Amino acid sequence: MTNIYYINQIKENIMDNMLEYKGYFGAFHFDEQSSLFKGYVKYIQTPIEFKSETVSDLKHAFEQAIDDYLAHCETKGIEPESSISGKLMVDIGRELHEKVIEVSRAKGVSVDVFLKKLLAHELML
Repeated sequence: MTNIYYINQIKENIMDNMLEYKGYFGAFHFDEQSSLFKGYVKYIQTPIEFKSETVSDLKHAFEQAIDDYLAHCETKGIEPESSISGKLMVDIGRELHEKVIEVSRAKGVSVDVFLKKLLAHELML
């Protein structure tokens, strides 16, 4: 029960068990078997994990994992992966593309605005 209390407390700053640092996003959960908070960095291919015994140390563990990853990339001379940018490339085909343009024009909005509203509606945001 105590762990649920702490998770609810940290949600003031961390929505839905998510953390953000330097443009990277981490998700976490409490693992009862190991009595640890365990997390991973989302939206990139490189597996980056972090863990903490306490909620108060969770954010630091996440930030340290990101800093270590960035330092490793710099040492190796490789470009670190980017997290989500807010841009989404989707191949929808010519027919659907034409329909999107037609409907957005009829509504008097840009394709971007039309698709943002459509996605937000479908995702119930």
